[in-house]
Amino acid sequence: MVTKSPKSHGGRKQDRPKKAGRNSKARRRIDEEDDDRSPITATEFQLDMEIVQLQRELEE
Repeated sequence: MVTKSPKSHGGRKQDRPKKAGRNSKARRRIDEEDDDRSPITATEFQLDMEIVQLQRELEE
């Protein structure tokens, strides 16, 4: 038999951890673990800046 918290209208089962809320630390930690995108490298940043620069020159 599973024990429930003492609410008469079927409280949360105590053997199951509370689900992470929208902005809880636990959820943020889960999101960080799932995030497998590598941080942008300096070269990529440099190239992005060059692209922006060239696009601006084209517009002039």
